[in-house]
Amino acid sequence: MFHFARKLVTATALLGAALGTSASAADLIISTGLGKPHPWVGAHMDPFADAIEKGIPDVKFTRFYAGELVGVGKELDALTSGTIAVAAPLLAPYHEGRFPLSDVTQLPAYGTDSPMVTRAFQKMLDSDVVLKDGKTFYQHTRSPTRASAPGRSAPPRPIRSRP
Repeated sequence: MFHFARKLVTATALLGAALGTSASAADLIISTGLGKPHPWVGAHMDPFADAIEKGIPDVKFTRFYAGELVGVGKELDALTSGTIAVAAPLLAPYHEGRFPLSDVTQLPAYGTDSPMVTRAFQKMLDSDVVLKDGKTFYQHTRSPTRASAPGRSAPPRPIRSRP
């Protein structure tokens, strides 16, 4: 782990020095496993690349979206192999064991499987527990336009407080 971290820091420093002192243009590949509509792409990756291109005219990004070049969970390998220069975002939870602090957020789901998650989600949807503003989870997720959309026939569920 520390060996990899040292290599990453060294590579970043060398890249920064090369870009800072080089008179030649740099064409960097930036990739995401997420699609363009995803907020992390539209609100972060694209504005980041745009700002770099605007601030450093010699730097241009070739952008790949939705796993066109590198799929979700393969970003770190693509970075270390030189396939891409920037992973935006690097989804650390998909790199189990390589980023221990990001694994902490996954502890509540540790040891679960798809059927367990599906049952838990269904229990949450069916729950009559009031969460906020006198509404259950189901009532919070319903909007008037969604409830009246074609094919939606679920009547409003009554609010019941638990004893």
